[in-house]
Amino acid sequence: MPSSHVNLEFQHVKCPVPFGTHHTKMMLLQYREGLRVVVHTANLIPMDWANRTQGIWMSPIFPRIKGDARMVDTDSVTAFKKDLLKYLSSYRLQCLDPWLQEINSHDFSDARVYLIASVPGRHEGSTARKEFGHMRLGNILKDYSAAAVTQEWPLIGQFSSVGSLGASPTTWLESEWAKSLAGFQLGNPKVQLIFPTVDDVRNSLDGYISGGSLPYSFKTHMKQQWFTSFLHRWTSLRRKRSRASPHIKTYTRLSPDRRRAAWFLLTSANLSKAAWGELQKQGNQLFIRSYELGVLFLPQLFKSEIHEYVWQKMYAILQTGEDWFEVTEGGDGGEEFPVPWDLQPIPYGRDDRPWLWDKQYSTQDPFGNKWPLPHV
Repeated sequence: MPSSHVNLEFQHVKCPVPFGTHHTKMMLLQYREGLRVVVHTANLIPMDWANRTQGIWMSPIFPRIKGDARMVDTDSVTAFKKDLLKYLSSYRLQCLDPWLQEINSHDFSDARVYLIASVPGRHEGSTARKEFGHMRLGNILKDYSAAAVTQEWPLIGQFSSVGSLGASPTTWLESEWAKSLAGFQLGNPKVQLIFPTVDDVRNSLDGYISGGSLPYSFKTHMKQQWFTSFLHRWTSLRRKRSRASPHIKTYTRLSPDRRRAAWFLLTSANLSKAAWGELQKQGNQLFIRSYELGVLFLPQLFKSEIHEYVWQKMYAILQTGEDWFEVTEGGDGGEEFPVPWDLQPIPYGRDDRPWLWDKQYSTQDPFGNKWPLPHV
């Protein structure tokens, strides 16, 4: 695609699966000192960077390898470098070859997050179906499952779009997706899902226009009205972001008292089979439609002084227990893990309805607009 900016070059990513999208948001940044990876949730449009709640993870600057890279291990304990190379290679774009070489020439041993990617395709076999999507996350969590994390720890998902999930919760949400995010533990955790109501959108900083970034359709919702019983309002009073409409996507397991998090995922993946994958062929195949990318935080990997320093430089001080992140409010130890929404999600009330972006809403927003807007 031609560009009027001499320093920009656009490459079209063709999804090999119908109805799939390229949904990943990431950057590779070169410095004299090394290479940095950024995984985020905002699209490169002005609206996404103003008056929205978004998430950004920035890696430390990974230094260039000195000497023969074959003589030293330059990957992290999370195999971040290997997974990044595997993910970028899946595009099969020649323009990425120089970047693959750059990644290979840098030391990624300081990475302390897992890369959780989705790549379109039918991933078959005992190994391939565990490489991407919810199966990838589930197998990591299985290896790091803590005895303290029981069925009573709710699984909380927060997202900005919803796909077709099936005729009942057991079609996919509870029978497949939640089991993976529970690390394949016995028993289903309670699932709490955060998605804005119509009032949340109408009263947001941009009013109804925020709803254009929350694509959940009326037709899809009418096929899964059971979904409302899982929903909780978007509230972020603690961080003063309740009116900053959420385009961020986050998933976690919290203790019943909301003081600890067993893990935390920041990702581009919304709540859909297209993003997370759907098991087929008696569980031997994972079918994914879209490209997605996220980073998984595990408390066991954030304990050394050097990594506490890295986090302080990123304006987030982690307090970790043996198997969890501290998420309590306040305290003398500084800021807790930066969960973007209030720790006690508010269930939908009797009159609350999820935002559906293709419905008409006649009650005016603070700017005097109704939905849809004339130009939308």
